[in-house]
Amino acid sequence: VRLQHGDDNIATCYDAAGIVEWAARAKKWASGGAAEDLQFADPSHKPDMIPRDVFVFFIRQGKARAPHGAMAFMEQVATA
Repeated sequence: VRLQHGDDNIATCYDAAGIVEWAARAKKWASGGAAEDLQFADPSHKPDMIPRDVFVFFIRQGKARAPHGAMAFMEQVATA
């Protein structure tokens, strides 16, 4: 996942609610589920419900806040 729509004016790229949402999606994907609130590339094809590795990247124009976003995300995944 490439998270590119954060805000450089927010210390963690995304506000707390956004970090929580992305962490919940990542945990769901890791367990084999699907994030139903996001569009599928091919809505007629549902992924197999098997555990998978999930990689999340914070990418912003200035990149100054991306590391902070990644750290906040990791903390949320660990505690959620």
